[in-house]
Amino acid sequence: MNFINSFQDNEYFYLVFEWLQGGDLFSLILSQNLTELQAQFYAAQIVLSLDYLHEVNLKLKNLV
Repeated sequence: MNFINSFQDNEYFYLVFEWLQGGDLFSLILSQNLTELQAQFYAAQIVLSLDYLHEVNLKLKNLV
């Protein structure tokens, strides 16, 4: 994934990356084309991401 640009306004900072077509995890799960090994990989990536956010004390209110 290539970084393209960044900008900000008075409230937010924006990062712009190239478009990578391929869908999202929810669509992949709904299509039932997910092997057990792939599910384990994605679950581990989610856990590692949440662990990192916890380490840097980033609190997200709407993670449900």
